Amino acid sequence: MVETDLSALQRWKPLEGRVAAITGAGRGLGLEMARRLGAAGAVIGVIDHDASLVDAAVEVVRAEGTTAVGCRCDVTDRAAYHQVCQALAKEFGQLDVLINNAMWIRYEPVSNISEQTLDHILAVGIKAVFWGVQAAIQFMVPKRGGSIINMSSPVAEIGLPAAASYTAAKGAVSSLTRQLAAELGPMNIRVNALAPGPVSTPGTKSLLTEDEWELRRQRTPLKRLGTPGDIADVAVFLASDLSKFITGRVVFVDGGLSIGL
Repeated sequence: MVETDLSALQRWKPLEGRVAAITGAGRGLGLEMARRLGAAGAVIGVIDHDASLVDAAVEVVRAEGTTAVGCRCDVTDRAAYHQVCQALAKEFGQLDVLINNAMWIRYEPVSNISEQTLDHILAVGIKAVFWGVQAAIQFMVPKRGGSIINMSSPVAEIGLPAAASYTAAKGAVSSLTRQLAAELGPMNIRVNALAPGPVSTPGTKSLLTEDEWELRRQRTPLKRLGTPGDIADVAVFLASDLSKFITGRVVFVDGGLSIGL
């Protein structure tokens, strides 16, 4: 479900004057974060590896009154990721927010994981986070300020069957988030992570059967699945000055799933 009520953010605009780069923003959670950060006043760089998704997402975001540019990029390519961030900063004079949202997932027993699968999950899920942070802080350090938001998962702490490679990547993201917060804090750059609970998006819907989605709903204390807006609203909070004294935290936005198992 894509939520459409952005009026409160559009009136308030807590991110006015900021420039935000969001990876994996062509659809799903990334697109909803682009919409909501844009409604909150940010200029949005829509980054995705699929050019057609980039074009469609930019149209959606611009139609809601946001300044947005599209950036087709394979975030596993360090040079390409740096180039995209440099282009955004050059066009708009700054880069204030980075959301490392892009991910590739395959669920399978640990005994079945191939070298190719593991290499790709770790390349998108953790190496790309390094490349994005390197690129963004070139513009955040001189300003002495910025917000970096990584995407972790409850599986980093609770585990799931047939999710070893995904769990490994997200565990690394959580640890890296804490390390970067300590390292970059003296430059007033905040680094946090979101750990979304079960949210049905075009990218995740096919990963689970209807019975598996229902099991997650039943195990969640709030007795519902999350929506993209549930996650994106917290991204707005972490990107804005409302969270200016929060860094190094993994924020679970999971309806209580992680404490309800």
